[in-house]
Amino acid sequence: MAIRFISDKDYELLKLFFYQSNKIVYSLEEFKNRYSNNDSRLSMIYEIDETNEIAAFLGVFIEKASVNNNKVIACQFVDGLTNPKFRGKGYFKILALKVFDECKNYGCSFIFGFPNKMAYPVWKKLGWVFKENMKIINFYIPTFPLSLFFSKSKITMKIFNLIKKFEKNSDSLSYFTTTKENKDFIIHDLKFFNRKVRDNKQIITIDNVKLVVKFDKSLKVGLISDINDRHTFLSILKKLKTLCFFSGIVRLDFILHPNNTLLRFFDNEKNVSKHTVPVGFWEINKLFDFENFEFNLIDFDTY
Repeated sequence: MAIRFISDKDYELLKLFFYQSNKIVYSLEEFKNRYSNNDSRLSMIYEIDETNEIAAFLGVFIEKASVNNNKVIACQFVDGLTNPKFRGKGYFKILALKVFDECKNYGCSFIFGFPNKMAYPVWKKLGWVFKENMKIINFYIPTFPLSLFFSKSKITMKIFNLIKKFEKNSDSLSYFTTTKENKDFIIHDLKFFNRKVRDNKQIITIDNVKLVVKFDKSLKVGLISDINDRHTFLSILKKLKTLCFFSGIVRLDFILHPNNTLLRFFDNEKNVSKHTVPVGFWEINKLFDFENFEFNLIDFDTY
């Protein structure tokens, strides 16, 4: 077995692996944008057995975080996958421990991630700390499900064209740097947004509130700036529901951290379903307790 960093020449091998493991299909351009080895990646690391097949794969994004008002390096685990042929043999655990060492050597203070149901027990055994869960609040929209019949790109452009009718202004990414008083958080600076969304189409402003939106079977929404009153919240919610109705999207999802004050506005809303996604930390620097951390939709993954 071998563990190593990937390069662009591994694309064809990884393309087959992603499809076999989780039915994911990436183009070469998407692969380079997501996994290329640059100053925001530790690159991806995977195992290969003697037949030159990929047994396990784990991606790492390098982020900056503010913890106790100090800037530190944090690493995010993404796209942890195991080839179905090699599951149950402990290869992913071996790979994860190697990645942990690489993150530590890089100067990372902690690792974080949002594991799915399959990954959660593995991460738990590795010693990850789980403090709380992200809240996913679903609104179901009574509309004809056009999004099920058209490509993602067509629906996405339809959404963005409709959004323009609601926007009062459209800021460039250079103005987005989030700060939160008395909170620990992943720093959202210009480099972060350029890496995560690569353009400003997913960053919108409605009623002077900045939102990040993503279409992935549903319209997912996260906050960049805060909403402080119920009237503004209801206005934005109405406009987002209208976007979904005319775009043929049957579900609107708000993804929020449990510390987010916006949660108080959802208590009296009808047709709301609440789900959760675990947030995990793998400690390198034992000085952090992670009780004060707040994440956002845009921290989940790369768009």
